[in-house]
Amino acid sequence: MKPMLALRFLLMYIPKGTNFNKIKSFHIISAPLTLCKSTFIVANATERFQRKKKEEWKKGQKRTNRKNDLIEAITDELGAPLSVSENVHYQMGLNHFTAARDALDSFQFEEQRGDDLVVKEAIGVAGLVTPWNFPTNQTSLKLAAAFAAGSPVVLKPSEETPFAAIILAEIFDKVGVPKGVFNLVNGDGSGVGNPLSEHPKVRMMSFTGSGPTGSKIMEKAAKDFKKVSLELGGKSPYIVLDDVDVEEAANATTKKVVNNTGQVCTAGTRVLIPESIKEDYLT
Repeated sequence: MKPMLALRFLLMYIPKGTNFNKIKSFHIISAPLTLCKSTFIVANATERFQRKKKEEWKKGQKRTNRKNDLIEAITDELGAPLSVSENVHYQMGLNHFTAARDALDSFQFEEQRGDDLVVKEAIGVAGLVTPWNFPTNQTSLKLAAAFAAGSPVVLKPSEETPFAAIILAEIFDKVGVPKGVFNLVNGDGSGVGNPLSEHPKVRMMSFTGSGPTGSKIMEKAAKDFKKVSLELGGKSPYIVLDDVDVEEAANATTKKVVNNTGQVCTAGTRVLIPESIKEDYLT
């Protein structure tokens, strides 16, 4: 039997961001977006996320679809099967924009409490650092919420899976997001993540990833009292009790471990079960 070979091939080149604290021309819109502009951006991005577009080329016409582009990019860079890229990764990303769009129809940014008026304002520029294992879900979750709240953003996607974020940047450009509202900087943690956490215009950091990296971001962000939101990995076990349907529990816990080829921060790689049902569970 021949051994299986791991194949590597080049998909494309992308620019690698550098320490943009030192780039004088770096520009972010710091002012919060108006509710009207936020609604426009989220609604149009949601439509464009799924919509077909028709482009003219010198040699005929080429029909493309942003949905298909995203699905193919996720499969190419993440290695997920096309069915998973479509039904899980793409759909989860779309769901976040749809939820943000619908929330804006009824969300109250001002609330009267007795004699006091409570006004909910955008926090300002948000630095978003996203993981490689869910390139549309985590990215869209952060972006849709920030845009809906009226916050401009600087996005640093994982250097392992940056292509879906590039397509999102093209979507935002097509729907007319004002320059400076959405900023995409590709690169690694030392070249982009660290200076983003320290940048004086950034007022919030949102990070999904490992505990050690989250600790560093919190430390750097604390120097000028940035708000920090961390979603860090965990390995909590599943707990199966003796009154459960053993076959159902075995199937459910197995699926949770192998979902997304096991690359999930909530994957329960351990199961705690009573000794009395251990054999039934294993078989």
